[in-house]
Amino acid sequence: MLLLNLVSGMGSVAAKDLPASPDSSVNKLDVVASYYDEAITREDVVAVLKSATSEQKRNLGESDSAADSLVKEMLLRRVLAAQARKEGFERDPATAARIVLAGERTLSDLYFEKVELAAIDEKKVERIAREEYLAHPERFRKEELRARHILVREVASRGDDARTIAEALLARVKAGEAFDELAHKYSDDPGSAAKGGDLGWLPKGKTVKEFEEALFALKKPGDVSGIISTQFGYHIIRLEEAKPVVTLPYEEVKAQLIERVKADLRRKARGAIVDPIIKSDAFSVNRDALTQAVGAAGVK
Repeated sequence: MLLLNLVSGMGSVAAKDLPASPDSSVNKLDVVASYYDEAITREDVVAVLKSATSEQKRNLGESDSAADSLVKEMLLRRVLAAQARKEGFERDPATAARIVLAGERTLSDLYFEKVELAAIDEKKVERIAREEYLAHPERFRKEELRARHILVREVASRGDDARTIAEALLARVKAGEAFDELAHKYSDDPGSAAKGGDLGWLPKGKTVKEFEEALFALKKPGDVSGIISTQFGYHIIRLEEAKPVVTLPYEEVKAQLIERVKADLRRKARGAIVDPIIKSDAFSVNRDALTQAVGAAGVK
């Protein structure tokens, strides 16, 4: 229905404007979708999917509707492109320039794909991943702490500012008042306040930097932080429990490490191509001409 709705609003693109018989040069068994003599073939779909991300491929594999939508969009573009050629769009210099630029983008992307592919040697990748694991075991340690906190946000209607209120609450904690009761009554974090400020188990990387640093600096259950300022307000943190620190086995982090190594190799391969060009004395930008071009395009 999507294709029919879109095509119905195409204006000058009508059935009478298009040939009524399929192109005999296309093998009917290869046709995935068609509209009069415009067709999307299996080869077209393969070409598009080669440039798709892993997530896009996974979505297409899991959903027939996603694959249908992809083919409908491809066919619609082909029908519209054919009509644009019929109406002479390519004779317009600005359009011709855009077509050239689109082709250059595609070719440059394909060139980068070739360079990146050549840089990925699976045996080398796994060797580097294992070496990184052995050289930096601290990166693969799993450390979890259970904590409570009291959050005081800046609220204009209060008589005192947030830090003053937080300092007063910290003094009450140090004087021996129950942390969970103070959190329940005064914390501005509604999710944890209902549980006496309990945040559950927190691994590294779960909270903002300032909070994490203060939490993991606490040494033993019952220790309380000072006033910690974050983007959310002022916190008072108490350490409740600590799980034993464990180093994750290589097999558990292998996939993550391999992806990181591949990304680094791809980045370096691109840099080896790009840097000599853009850092060359022969590479220059005419700022005045650029300013004029931007202005001529109506950009303010």
